[in-house]
Amino acid sequence: MSEKVIRYSLSALLAFAIWTGCGSSSLPKSAFSMQNRTLEERQIQIRTFDSGDLEEILIASAQLLQDLGFTLEEAEEDLGLVTGGKHRDATHTGQQIGQIAAAVFLGVRTSTDTDQVIRASIVVSPAGEDRCQVRATFQRVIWNDLGNVTQREWIKDPEIYQEFFSALSKSIFLEAHEI
Repeated sequence: MSEKVIRYSLSALLAFAIWTGCGSSSLPKSAFSMQNRTLEERQIQIRTFDSGDLEEILIASAQLLQDLGFTLEEAEEDLGLVTGGKHRDATHTGQQIGQIAAAVFLGVRTSTDTDQVIRASIVVSPAGEDRCQVRATFQRVIWNDLGNVTQREWIKDPEIYQEFFSALSKSIFLEAHEI
């Protein structure tokens, strides 16, 4: 085969590869649009407060996390961010019974969940003149007795967020009135 035919063949192959690679994307048009579920979750996670003092709100948020048993892990005043975590037992009686049954009847060892860390992230940002927004998110990570992560999840229970924001509102009120 001549060098000219090889170049032509490679050029045609390259053109075909580029043409097929530039075809329509497999992503649906709605891939980057917000879903109703996302908007609902944000409504649960965000509250607006009638205070322009971001530092005061951030401090109140950090103090509340500590009152709730969280250990503060990071605080970035310039970013309006506070994160914390707390360790909790994750043992589940059903898993332990299953582990015993598997050992007795099948002769195999199964793992059970043992520990979990609940993490909280609080972001305080301006929301106009003399107002700010607070976004709280809670997650949990569960480990088993082999040291493997068995579950990671966002905590989406609206009641947890309502209780947090109710306590934060009280804390902000008490701080503002120096009670």
